[in-house]
Amino acid sequence: MVGRRRNSTPQGAVDVATPVLSDDDEFPKGFYLRVVDDVPWLRGYRCDDLYMHPLESQFLFVKTPA
Repeated sequence: MVGRRRNSTPQGAVDVATPVLSDDDEFPKGFYLRVVDDVPWLRGYRCDDLYMHPLESQFLFVKTPA
């Protein structure tokens, strides 16, 4: 398992770029994918509008068909 930096997506995880799904502060504002002990996980996280992802962050974007 890769170590976790405080208040950020774990190292080696991939952030999933999505629109904000809810204005509720308790609802996740984003998601990331990671593998722990060979098991894939999708985790949600909460942050405010001022949060800045570290420069080394990896993002997943999906282009929907027109």
